This record gives sequence, structure tokens and C-alpha cells, in this order.
Amino acid sequence: MCRARHLSRETETAYRHWVRRYLDFHGGIPARAADPHGVVAFLNDLAEHRHMSASSHLQALNALLFLFRHVLAQEVGRLEGLRRMRRPQRLPVVLSVEEVRATLNAMRGMPRLIAALLYGSGMRVGEVLALRVKDLDLRACMVTVRAGKGAKDRVTMVPARLVKSLEHLLM
Repeated sequence: MCRARHLSRETETAYRHWVRRYLDFHGGIPARAADPHGVVAFLNDLAEHRHMSASSHLQALNALLFLFRHVLAQEVGRLEGLRRMRRPQRLPVVLSVEEVRATLNAMRGMPRLIAALLYGSGMRVGEVLALRVKDLDLRACMVTVRAGKGAKDRVTMVPARLVKSLEHLLM
């Protein structure tokens, strides 16, 4: 069902994990016998006794909603009494330009090029690793990211400083 909805394999694995934990929590019942009323008890147990992070708690909730709505074709309804977790407010940690320069200067070869592309273009690791020569337009300083997040294509800029490194690599 996850693949039919074009969810990533990581999401599928995570959802499978949470469904197993849910079924184990309720005494190892089979999935077809699962009752949506047990969702609140399970999620509150995660929050109160297992000390889950807010993101794990939300992922478990989404996995169970997916199970009931799309796999078992049951409506969950309102989750009365569900204890919602809050993410702590934190400021992002950002490297200064000097720190980025020092980090990149400490690297050599392909790892440096990958890190520079990540920093300069805003691409994700998987996007950089999946790049192909035909995705690069070095004259226009552009790169086409194919099947990026959400399976969407997009175009982003390549820093002019990296164009020579990329040209050298492609020669």
C-alpha cells in the first residue's frame, strides 16, 4: 500500500516498525483484529513511559493512521485524550563562512566536491549522489535535480566557483 501511494522505502520501513509495536502493545493481536480505539492508549504510553521524541511520536501516529485508513479501510475518528508532544524550540546551528571554508579546505577530491555542491547549491545528499553528467549545464551554472524530494524535478544553481572543478572532473 505504501508503494502504491509512492511513499519512500524508509517511510514504509518506519511504518512497518510502528505497526508491529502497536500490535505487540496490544498483546500481539493480528492486524485485521486491530481496533482504532487502542491508538490513544499506545501513543500516550509512548509519550509518558517510553519518553519518545516529538518526531517519533508523530511518526507513530501517522503510521497508525495510515494502517487504519488505507490498509484496513477503517476510520479512526477523533482521538480523544491523545497527549500531543511538542518539539522543543531550538535555534538552528549555522556555521560561519570561515568555518565552512576551513571545513572544505580540509577535504580533498570527490568528498570536497560533494560537500561544496551541498553547501553551494542547496541540494540534498541523495540528490548530489544521484547526479548525472546530462543533469549539468555548466555554461548556465545550473543543475537539474531529477526525482528529488516528493519525486519532483527542479533546477538549482551551481556556484560559479565549482564550475571549473566540475569541468575538470568531466574531462
